[in-house]
Amino acid sequence: MMCAILALASVQGPTVAISGTGESLAVSLRYDGTTEVVRYLPPRPATAKAFRFEDRWAVWDRRGLSVRVGERVRTFALTDYALHPKLWSREEIVKTKSLIDKGERKREPSACAGAVQIGAQTFWLFQWSDTSGAVWMEVPLRVDLAEDDPRPKLYGDQPWRLALRTSRTAGPFVGSALDAIGPTLVAPGTFSDGTWGFAVITEGSVEYKRVETEGVRSSLLHGGRVYYVTSGTPTRIRLVDVITGERLDVAEAPTHMVQLLAAGGNAWASWVTEGGGITTLSVVHLANRSQKDIPARARGPVIRAGRFGVVVFDGSGTNGAPTRVLVLDPETLVVTHDIDLR
Repeated sequence: MMCAILALASVQGPTVAISGTGESLAVSLRYDGTTEVVRYLPPRPATAKAFRFEDRWAVWDRRGLSVRVGERVRTFALTDYALHPKLWSREEIVKTKSLIDKGERKREPSACAGAVQIGAQTFWLFQWSDTSGAVWMEVPLRVDLAEDDPRPKLYGDQPWRLALRTSRTAGPFVGSALDAIGPTLVAPGTFSDGTWGFAVITEGSVEYKRVETEGVRSSLLHGGRVYYVTSGTPTRIRLVDVITGERLDVAEAPTHMVQLLAAGGNAWASWVTEGGGITTLSVVHLANRSQKDIPARARGPVIRAGRFGVVVFDGSGTNGAPTRVLVLDPETLVVTHDIDLR
């Protein structure tokens, strides 16, 4: 590949290398002896999630939730919770059983909305959905890998199933709607009345925080905060501090097509606007609120997050392949590299 690399000498940044072409295009960022690769294509949806503690594992995949201790492996299909008397009344169990018999619901979960590890303890938020894809139950579970016989157990408080939905329809098989702030679990979502907020889950307790009277377009858990994009007009990017409950406006976007992304200790919002024949990519650092507006070569520049830099794939060449790569400093958003791929 022939490319011209413009590294702005006055700005310190990672060493950049380009590999691949078209959809296989990738950018290697090397900083302080460590290299990360940022790819043009998004990563494929995960088909499994695994946590390790010493010689013990907890793994979620198509078989269910498996726990391995040494050479012994036990797999839990998690089929009990759909009809569990700790989660449902007798009347609700009868109704759910009827729907299962009709094939409208299943006893096993459809997806893991999110999972985190704190020391030896692993936490999982599972979703159950019906044949239309609508989520009808989300349940947090804990597997303590330090126990003599680790197995899934209900976590939080009665009625154990969450009073919000992290997504209205079944999300990816392995999602990111659960995060940990110290020993506290946080899961944002929408309540049955349409309001939006988050659940704070601890041992023996679930507390709900309602933040917005309407739903939100998207949200991102990062650094003890929930960043989100409002659904009203104008479109606002806001944050709410999980610990203090403080809510602040971060930025206002001229379009509702806002992307939230994070890597390492940084998080950003981005959007694209067009006017006067010019396409502009705007990137905002969600913590320090610095903003960078970049004239783009094509209507749909692709932005990817890296710990050592924000990478922009721009332009539209043969078969729509990018013709330009920019690398932005992850904190200041100063352009450190402008690479022409033509």
